Amino acid sequence: MPTTKLSLLIWSCVVLTTRLAAQEPRNQAPPLPTIAAKAAGLERRDGFVPIVLDQHAGTLWLELPKAGTRLLLCTTLATGLGSNPVGLDRGTAGRCYVARFQPSASAQLVVLENWSYRSTLPDNPAHARSVSEAFAPSTVVALPVVAQEGDRVLLDAAELVRRDWLDVIGTLATTGQGGYALAKDLASIYEPSTRAYPRNTELEIAITFEAKDRPGRVVDSIVPDGRAFTIRQHLTLAALPDDGYRPREFDPRMNFYAITFKDYAQPVQAPLDRRWIARHRLERRNPADPASPIRNPLVYYVDRGIPEPIRSATLEGARFWVEAFDRAGLKGAFRVELLPEDADPMDIRYNVVQWGTGTSGGGASATR
Repeated sequence: MPTTKLSLLIWSCVVLTTRLAAQEPRNQAPPLPTIAAKAAGLERRDGFVPIVLDQHAGTLWLELPKAGTRLLLCTTLATGLGSNPVGLDRGTAGRCYVARFQPSASAQLVVLENWSYRSTLPDNPAHARSVSEAFAPSTVVALPVVAQEGDRVLLDAAELVRRDWLDVIGTLATTGQGGYALAKDLASIYEPSTRAYPRNTELEIAITFEAKDRPGRVVDSIVPDGRAFTIRQHLTLAALPDDGYRPREFDPRMNFYAITFKDYAQPVQAPLDRRWIARHRLERRNPADPASPIRNPLVYYVDRGIPEPIRSATLEGARFWVEAFDRAGLKGAFRVELLPEDADPMDIRYNVVQWGTGTSGGGASATR
């Protein structure tokens, strides 16, 4: 076939293919429903991060900005296994993270920022960026977008709340209890402790762990059926603090632990490790007046479940700190009270001295 005829034939095939492709309907995803339509007939709990509960499906959705957001994410065990040797006690505090909800296609990724390595140079954002980009964050889950309205989206939070945040599986393995796996199909929302407030949202879910083979000896001696046990895991989503707080260098006379990180803004001759005091933020109503009342007194709440006479002794012992604060010139800055009857000890707004019971007895510990 002559070259000219061959070229025309190829060109005709290209034009025909293009026209046919243009005529075929594209497989476009259907438009998302509005948040109001998706949540119609379901229970909504407004607050810092609004919650929509679907009791029928046994799941929950979270309403967040379409552009994403950053917030504090803290993890706790609301209920325990009941074994002192294994741990996993009621009120066990996990870690707190700065979490970034980052839009990605039809979902938002939950990215845990890496604050173990920082630059504290106040006037060099390029240096802070170089440090941030040198150390990896952790992207732990993708939350599908199920509805959209204006600049807000509704996210399916099932994978967020059903994750083994406190590494229960790892704890069981290292304490000789064998292999367990998270049974996601047996998870359920614990609605009494799933609430939203102006600056924090509290989520709680009952999660079940199943033995891969034979149950652990200690687990089997405690729970009704050692092949599976259920505990409740609590997640807090809270607003990040403002930038008015000023950290102080750690002093071993102040505490037995510190906030530790590597600071690449340190001079060459100084160590990279920085340690700051872990402390509450106390402010006077009039910062210029050393006699001005404290604006935000610290209140520690004692668990009503502590039996007498231990409860009274706990109250009395904790109140020794009232005198310490008074003598430090911070009169009225510290109080100890019984936890209100309607309060959830997992609510991040409360500093709680909580009672834990295990196979070897009970004891009190400060959980927040």
